[in-house]
Amino acid sequence: MKTSSLATLLIVTTLVVSTYAQTFTLKSFLVKTLEKSRVIEVENANLKKLDDTVDGQRSGFLPDVNATVQYTTVGNQQSQTPIYNQTINGTSTKINLSQNLFNGLKDLNNLEAANHSRDAQVYKLQETRKSETESALSLFFKLLQYQKDIENQKQEILLYEKNLTDLKTRVQSGSARQNEVINLEATIANSRIDLATSENSLKLAQAQAAAVLRDEDSNAVSVSLKKFSFSFEQTKSLVAKMDTNTRAELKSLSATVQSKENNIRVQKGSYSPSLDLSGSYLVNSSDTNTNQNTYTAGVVLTIPFPVSVKKSSELSKARAEKAIAEIELEKKKDDLQKERAQLIQNLQNNVKQIELLKNAKALNKSNVDSLGRDHRSGLASYSDVLNASITYQKTLQKYDRAVLDFELNCYHALLWSSDVESIISGIED
Repeated sequence: MKTSSLATLLIVTTLVVSTYAQTFTLKSFLVKTLEKSRVIEVENANLKKLDDTVDGQRSGFLPDVNATVQYTTVGNQQSQTPIYNQTINGTSTKINLSQNLFNGLKDLNNLEAANHSRDAQVYKLQETRKSETESALSLFFKLLQYQKDIENQKQEILLYEKNLTDLKTRVQSGSARQNEVINLEATIANSRIDLATSENSLKLAQAQAAAVLRDEDSNAVSVSLKKFSFSFEQTKSLVAKMDTNTRAELKSLSATVQSKENNIRVQKGSYSPSLDLSGSYLVNSSDTNTNQNTYTAGVVLTIPFPVSVKKSSELSKARAEKAIAEIELEKKKDDLQKERAQLIQNLQNNVKQIELLKNAKALNKSNVDSLGRDHRSGLASYSDVLNASITYQKTLQKYDRAVLDFELNCYHALLWSSDVESIISGIED
């Protein structure tokens, strides 16, 4: 990715919140999030389960072979003179074989249905990885924003406290009024309230990150971003590549529809006759030297008649399931179109907002400098300078937030056209 023109605003916001704080870069945060994701673990297990299902359906084309072995002992005792006893031992071994020749293509459709279900799960796994990445990106930039807010607010308070010391000295010399001191003290108190709010928000976000990363110490999570990856010029390219047809969600649902269609064919196949080849080989032997070898071979034709209510119900159920899957597919298309439009609008707003805030930042800085000179000349009150400084600080915070929001939305747009692995590998820490 190209270095952004916004890289002049380099953010190295590594706020130490614990003696043993662990700092994550964007790449390491995403990698660990995906590595620790329980949701991804579940979807991987589901994929393994469907792999086994496909293998099971393939075995349906193989002949069914089994063997039975029976051992018998027959005792014969006669109460005659002399007493006569006889015991006869015998064994029986039988091998059975059956092979379906035709069953209305049920086995073939069952296999295709299983394959489509597996394909749907593969796409669902891709979708899940993207969803987890999107959530991780949002959390990362949330942490980054809170850290930046705290850094700015602390610097702001330090500046106000320095000005308060100077202002008190000027009050003693008679060059400033006492109400200006009170006004500045109230401003510092309000700034400390804002700082406490930001620190609490950071702790909550850290607890959320600790849960996602499975980190026992929720106070040991901080993040850093040294440079931006996107520029305004890249937004057009990102938007142009946002094609809903490439989304894994649609591919997953399309595969599900195909699987449901195969299920309908399976149910229709239950109305068709089935033809099976069967055979057996039997060997009997005993102590009396009586051996018997018997074999059978034949074909079995099964005609389902009359049509059962159960079969009709199963077919109706399969058709209903396909109809539901088709509705879900169309709904997802609509949802993705709305999501795409909203993301494009957000990116456009980000660009406009950053341009406006960049201009406002320059004007507010110029106003602070001008009022500072006027105050030293006695043409402006300290309250005027203070209010201008507060406005400038708030503009700086808004600008930082807008830039971070733009970066986050660019990553969300990139996820539409690129896989997670290529995005992570392209991040420059």
